[in-house]
Amino acid sequence: MNEELVKFSELGDSTLQAQIDIKTSPERVYAAWTKQDEFVKWFGPRVDGSLEVDTFDCSVGGKYDVTMVFADGDRVQLLGDFQELDPPKKLVFTWQWKEGPAAASGPTLVTVDIVPSTKGALLTLTHERFTSVQSRNDHQSGWGPLLVKLANVLTN
Repeated sequence: MNEELVKFSELGDSTLQAQIDIKTSPERVYAAWTKQDEFVKWFGPRVDGSLEVDTFDCSVGGKYDVTMVFADGDRVQLLGDFQELDPPKKLVFTWQWKEGPAAASGPTLVTVDIVPSTKGALLTLTHERFTSVQSRNDHQSGWGPLLVKLANVLTN
């Protein structure tokens, strides 16, 4: 599966949206986002890396704190809280980088909508509240490969 399967829309300077149709059930897609043992299989560096989980409390008001560990040793910490959970249709969570230029701009918001499709499940990810076009574009370049990795894990 390749990145062309992810369709992006820019919804203004502060919001991006991505869609991917995955050949599996909405329940499996939802579980991949909300169950720690499933989440670690796909979330993190595109290639040769891992995800360390400090906290993963997938409940409304629960927090997550994860660190992406890249093959070259670089580490990037991401944290936030779950704001809405509606299985298997929707989850909403904040997104905050712990360090670096993006951390200074404060938390953004990610909404994942999952609906049945002819293939299986259509996932629509909306990431909003970016403070610059550059930040929006940087996140788009990360979400594409990550959503493809999710689809690959769920269909292989």
